[in-house]
Amino acid sequence: MTIPAEKGQIVRNTETGKSESLAALSADSTVLSSYLTSSSEFYDANTIPIQDTIWNPETGEFVLEFQTTKDNQAYEGLCHGGFTAMLLDSIARLPILSTKYNTEDFADELSIKYMRKVEVGATIRVTGKIDSADEKHAKISAHIVDVSKPTKVLARGHLSIDKKTQSNVPAQPEDKLEHTRGKSLRDLSKEHIMLNDYLLSSHEFYRVNNIPINDAVWNEETGELIMDVETSSLNQGEEGVCQVGYILTLLDSIAGFPVFLRSINEDKIALSNELSIRSFGKIKVGTKIRVVGKIQSIDSKKSTSSAIIINMSDASREVLAEGNLTMNII
Repeated sequence: MTIPAEKGQIVRNTETGKSESLAALSADSTVLSSYLTSSSEFYDANTIPIQDTIWNPETGEFVLEFQTTKDNQAYEGLCHGGFTAMLLDSIARLPILSTKYNTEDFADELSIKYMRKVEVGATIRVTGKIDSADEKHAKISAHIVDVSKPTKVLARGHLSIDKKTQSNVPAQPEDKLEHTRGKSLRDLSKEHIMLNDYLLSSHEFYRVNNIPINDAVWNEETGELIMDVETSSLNQGEEGVCQVGYILTLLDSIAGFPVFLRSINEDKIALSNELSIRSFGKIKVGTKIRVVGKIQSIDSKKSTSSAIIINMSDASREVLAEGNLTMNII
């Protein structure tokens, strides 16, 4: 039996003809076993049966099929864009379970294309595969389909892991450390029925992911949303480190909400179209962070917005991740 490689190696499989689940593979891999144990709370909370992911040695693919639940919901009947992103990221990262591409020396860039709605109750298939890899970089792709319509891709993701250069260094935040004056989403929901309905329908998703979205503060004048949170074991991937899927959800949510708040004034909704993020370092469990989202441009049909995550537990106030989001307004 061929198993995922131990630390310092890319997962490679020279055997063909035999597929195995991660649960079975983990019996012979301390790296994989440790990861599945440390991330179990995150995946259980999000109803993602990650241990059932199948490794196919003939195609070099990791494949997971399961049915989405209401816990994954944003709008009524539709899965949250952050949930879609965390799925793509999770399956894209499975082929490389090592410290070879560590965040001290490498920077991650992930792009997500939301092509069709992922519905609550749908049985979906998530597939990930290494496209290329060497000592300085790795490129991995992933996609999601509804098994009842396998030729129609719901979302695609592309993960690049590259050796850090000067251009990878994020800009320091300028005016993001003073808490912006404004109203919390909880208070705003008392004035907007659509916002109240959305917060109710997405409540479970935000709760299980330790995202206090109701406490986020909106400044109508600047078009900026700020949320403070302390990461917890609910968000863990590797031991003591937050899942990148959690970071994706934070960035998607805080970049998207300002657009949502502007669009509800016209009784419209905003759906994620493309999300790209760069992460610059590990975000540890127990870290106090600030997520700041802001509209860059918006019209009646489309918007662009951005978000950053700032380390509030460190005096340097470094930027840990940043993201850009485009949305369709309908």
